[in-house]
Amino acid sequence: MKKSKWLVPILIIIIFCIGLFFCNTVILGIFKNVTNKLDEMAIEKEKEKSFDLSESYDENTSNVVDVQVGNTYTAILKEDGSVWVTGTNTSYSGDYTYEGIKLNEFTKVKLDNVKQIGVGNEFVIALTNEGEVYSWGANSYSTLGTREIGVGPYQVPTKLDIENIEKIYVFGNQAGALSKDGIPYYWGYAADTYYEQESPIRTISNKKITDIFLCNSQYFFKTENDEIYGVGFDFDKLTNEINGWATDIVKVDIKNVKEIASYNGYEGNNMPVKYVLKKDGTVWILNTLKDEEDLEVKIEGLQNIDKIYPIKNENSAISTLLAIDTNGDLYKYNLSSKEENIVKGTNSKISIDNVKDIKEKEGRILILKNDGTLYNLGYSVDDLKPHEEGFFLNYYSEPETLSITNTKLMAVGEDFVIVVDENNNIYRQGKNEKGQLGGGKLQNLQEIYITSPYYENINATESILIDPSMGYLDD
Repeated sequence: MKKSKWLVPILIIIIFCIGLFFCNTVILGIFKNVTNKLDEMAIEKEKEKSFDLSESYDENTSNVVDVQVGNTYTAILKEDGSVWVTGTNTSYSGDYTYEGIKLNEFTKVKLDNVKQIGVGNEFVIALTNEGEVYSWGANSYSTLGTREIGVGPYQVPTKLDIENIEKIYVFGNQAGALSKDGIPYYWGYAADTYYEQESPIRTISNKKITDIFLCNSQYFFKTENDEIYGVGFDFDKLTNEINGWATDIVKVDIKNVKEIASYNGYEGNNMPVKYVLKKDGTVWILNTLKDEEDLEVKIEGLQNIDKIYPIKNENSAISTLLAIDTNGDLYKYNLSSKEENIVKGTNSKISIDNVKDIKEKEGRILILKNDGTLYNLGYSVDDLKPHEEGFFLNYYSEPETLSITNTKLMAVGEDFVIVVDENNNIYRQGKNEKGQLGGGKLQNLQEIYITSPYYENINATESILIDPSMGYLDD
């Protein structure tokens, strides 16, 4: 049989392709290793600029004065002005560019003399005793206040171009600051120019501002003469603009305001209800949309109220409000409808007195009394109702007392909780895939574990179940 004249060339081509494939694989492997090494070097370089590793958390015996959490991030402020963080303050799961620096134990930030911290969804701001403001983390909505959207995350604390600041404000993807002279600043989401912000926006220069209220997609500024001004989204009634953006400050004709608040999220497909707490203890609903006749409508049945907490209801189409009155009694109000400018709903008193504070996230609710007793009013595993497509989560009909005494601080994140008692012991439970619980290990905690500042071991033997629903978390 005569051999084909094409056999040898074909074999040569096949051998060449196989060799080229293996060479490319080797080259790609080398390139990937080099790229990974460069990323590791960049991370280490950023860590050197971001954190002071000369002191560990258990060596610092200063009292904890504040604890705040983001989506997957925890920050602690100590009495000595130091800030300690753990977790990842970006929610993405991609490479270093999006992930930022991962931490799984409390690490000291290279920042001194801090007197206030604020943790948003994926960013942190800190205020020093000198009136300077620093930020770090993700920058999805120009939330850092130092560079336009898309530039970040940046984990090194960077000073904002504002000074003489007295107080800072954080809410979701929004932030604000108030100077000692009454000059207000804001940045992040809720302004249609958020995608190009490179520094905080200074506003209302001709009036002295005494307080700032951050609501979902809106900012409100209160003057020393008790006037209210606003900027952001859903100001159709006041701006007569089709898209509802108030790019310039608009005056909101409401008086005697103590606080304006909303839930951080959406109720169904709508923006959440804005609640107004008046100085006389009454609570009103603020309507800034064109389809509402009255700008504000009073909620009947709530009086002598001192603090308000809009929360996410188990039925996302219904707005829910928790309110503490001047006696420390707790009330729950469910808004059901609004007809002919009359607010209708159900108002019930919850069997807890002497209430000091409430923390809530996605329906997980912790209630703190003045005597340090802690209660859970959130989701219950016992109340899970089977459904063909899953489960309906219902609230406790009555609050459940938790076995933690002398509580002074608490924070609730997305499926995790952090509690600090008067002895600076840290209790924690929940998801921990980003290291947001600290302790040095990336594992979920089905029960709440106590660890002292002097013994940071996530496998400590003493455990307390703070939220039964956490028991369903996978390891």
